[in-house]
Amino acid sequence: MFFLKIPAIVIPLLFLSCAKIQYVYDQGLGQMSILKKGIYNELVLNDPKIPEKQKDKIKKIEKYKKYFFDYFQKSAGPIYSKTTFLSTKPVSHMVVVSPYNKVEALDECFWLVGCFPYLSFFEEKKAMEYADTKSKEGLVVFTRPVYAYSTLNYFTDTILSSFFYYDDEQLAELIFHELFHTLFFIKGDVDLSENLAQYFGQELQLEFFKVVGEEKKIRVKREKAFAGLRQKILLKIDNLNKLYEEKQPAGMMEAAVMLESFLKDDFYPEMENFCQKNQIDQKDCFPIRSKWNNASFAAYMTYEKNIEQIRNLHEKTNKNLKDFFEYLVVEYEKFKKQDAKETFAEFLFQNE
Repeated sequence: MFFLKIPAIVIPLLFLSCAKIQYVYDQGLGQMSILKKGIYNELVLNDPKIPEKQKDKIKKIEKYKKYFFDYFQKSAGPIYSKTTFLSTKPVSHMVVVSPYNKVEALDECFWLVGCFPYLSFFEEKKAMEYADTKSKEGLVVFTRPVYAYSTLNYFTDTILSSFFYYDDEQLAELIFHELFHTLFFIKGDVDLSENLAQYFGQELQLEFFKVVGEEKKIRVKREKAFAGLRQKILLKIDNLNKLYEEKQPAGMMEAAVMLESFLKDDFYPEMENFCQKNQIDQKDCFPIRSKWNNASFAAYMTYEKNIEQIRNLHEKTNKNLKDFFEYLVVEYEKFKKQDAKETFAEFLFQNE
């Protein structure tokens, strides 16, 4: 079964640089290894050597999967019918690269599958080597561990043991997020695709756990505060880009000094002040606890920049979540039929 997929990996190598050939080859082998190590869930659940806590997570993932596909009235298929136990805590390591004088994730493009604002490596060592190479080229890098991902139906994804580190609500949101990618992914626009998956994952999690009454009011209030915080971060990123454009730093050192001053005198104080005013506990005020650079800001934008636009559009359509999904599908089909240079995000939010 695994050998049949090898040509799909090998053929594109003929059209890539040596570095990309090695990357695609390594990722192909890593993905094959994960799939090959997958064990059917029923065997895992009947194995007395597997801890009950891990079995409980698998059972919950199966419930989340059933809920997701029943909700959208789609066929579930074999996704997450097996579990792969990893030898490491994260499944991979993501590397985002940005110029020193602009907050912008630099795309890496591949034949057939499109462009991505980051690369992920199954081996931490290779992620660090790639990050080091890009740093020596005068670029800013950000790396972080990855605990879940979707192969976008190119392969049949398995449950990963890295999922087990999430609590129940986080796990549900994670599963809904990753499964959403199997239903809807915009080729060439990873940012919007991630933002949509993020939004639907959050909303479905609330529906699944039937958060109502006073608890829902508390969560809505909390979410509004965090929505404001996310928008504040995006505004500050925009300000930083304007500062770079205005000052035109001559090199990495000058840009680094500008960034340090921006963070110390502007960003961190503003974030701390916002959290205090909106009653966000300091331990939850993640912007002040994070180390930021152009690449980490760019990574943040990949997952957050369109969330509020999506929320506003959802409210404007006055549709339930399922009908809003169908609306997006119809709009995307309209977009693909037109010969326009705009992105789907521009098309979708043109009246916002």
